[in-house]
Amino acid sequence: MENSAPNSESLEIFLIEDCDLDIQLISKAFSSVAQNVNLSVSLDGEEALAKLLQGSYKPDLIILDLNIPKVDGFEFLQEIKKVTSLNNIPIVVLTCSKSKDDFERTYELGANCYISKPQSLDEYRFIAKSIQNFWNSLYQPNQPKQDIGKNEYSLLIIEDHEVTAELISTILSRENTYGNYKYKIEKTLKSGLLQLALRPFDAVILDLNLPDAGHLTALQAISKSYPKIPIIVLTSDVRDNLPLECFTNNADEFISKSDLNVRSLGKTLKFAITRKEMGIKLAEQKLQASIEQARIESISRNNIKLVHEIRSPLSLITIRSDEILDAINEDSLPKSDVMNAIKSIDESVQKINEIIRYSLVHSNDYSQEQASLINVNELARKVLKASEYSIMKHQVNCEFIEDPANSLVNVREGQITQAMINIITNGCKAVENQEDKWIKIQVRTLKDQAIISFTDSGGGIDDISSSKIFDYLFTTNKLDFGTGLGLPIAKSIVEANGGQLSFNKQSANTQFVISLPRYKLSIKEDKAC
Repeated sequence: MENSAPNSESLEIFLIEDCDLDIQLISKAFSSVAQNVNLSVSLDGEEALAKLLQGSYKPDLIILDLNIPKVDGFEFLQEIKKVTSLNNIPIVVLTCSKSKDDFERTYELGANCYISKPQSLDEYRFIAKSIQNFWNSLYQPNQPKQDIGKNEYSLLIIEDHEVTAELISTILSRENTYGNYKYKIEKTLKSGLLQLALRPFDAVILDLNLPDAGHLTALQAISKSYPKIPIIVLTSDVRDNLPLECFTNNADEFISKSDLNVRSLGKTLKFAITRKEMGIKLAEQKLQASIEQARIESISRNNIKLVHEIRSPLSLITIRSDEILDAINEDSLPKSDVMNAIKSIDESVQKINEIIRYSLVHSNDYSQEQASLINVNELARKVLKASEYSIMKHQVNCEFIEDPANSLVNVREGQITQAMINIITNGCKAVENQEDKWIKIQVRTLKDQAIISFTDSGGGIDDISSSKIFDYLFTTNKLDFGTGLGLPIAKSIVEANGGQLSFNKQSANTQFVISLPRYKLSIKEDKAC
């Protein structure tokens, strides 16, 4: 079922559901309480993925059943969250399952809201009406979507006690010292999560004891799915250890209901929002600054090395050129010697080109790079090509084992390449004094991960060093990148691309392992490729 194409004022909802009865109920609910809603339906996950991945269709909201044919709801979530252009679409899971494992897994995979299927048409209407009210508040005919101003904040209050909710409402209507507040009040975790899936909020005021979520359950669910939104816990529980429990579970502030007043709430909200924003910005800035510092220092070191390394082949070119000129003037140099001299010049030029290419790879700025799909075998081959000079310079034997699965990953290629080159360069330095020097790079697939392992002929790393190798400014002669920043930066780069960099203590030789989320093509995509 697919209605007419949406206009600029309509809400486009993509329903992925195979049960005819549920499709009819959802369709009837929206048609009875909502206006300007365009509902498109796919009956299985494979069809839904193909429709979204073709690029011409992007809904405002996805309603997803978990138990759908061909590609189930979990796999659909995994795939859709890998695609940069689609991973910001809110996804509401609407399912018959009441399993805690299913609940937790959907949030881990990036769902915005988890709702057990209602038992009546009225409950379906409630969900449809909530979605419609949100859309109406966000979009008015002939006007652009409204952005909240710099000193205006949008709050979600999840509180089932009407007196407390009314008190918070009164306080917020009077408070303007620390900002102006627009707010939405919900009484359950279920309805609160639905609101979070539908619109952006600057902060959440959360009662710990809700009808459908006791103690820390609501806090854990919201902080896990929305880590960038500050959460202010509001409770009447007076246990001494409760604030610590809340902060351990990622609460940003804690207010006792008995201490609730205009100044305390306004100040707490303002500080929590500002602190969260600053923390996120500082973390991003710290990573970028560390990467840039390491890059600049690498360029500086490489420039010194570049002068030294190029001097030798340039001198050889000068000597051989003089020999050829003398031979031409005196007609004394045999033709074979002339050819050897020319060959020597050509080899020197090639060596200079390799040195320059190696230097350029290390000096590139990848800070603004966007993620893209790439075959892991191809990625490893590019890294080896860029590392040829370092491998040749240290006279290390190199073995590359490809993965028959030809897995794809969605990463910032330049950043990941730089991290992998650093690991190879470090390995070459570590084994340069050994008689049998070798490095082995192996690509393989393990379930939903693409694994790239870097093993060298070294005998491993002692326990003390191995526990600190990813710490900033820690360095040993064996692990020295020159600044002590190499491995921590490489680890940060890999993690920023959704992966992990680890040291394998179980390996007989020194081994570092990069794991990246594997991008799995749908059946239709695979056939198209």
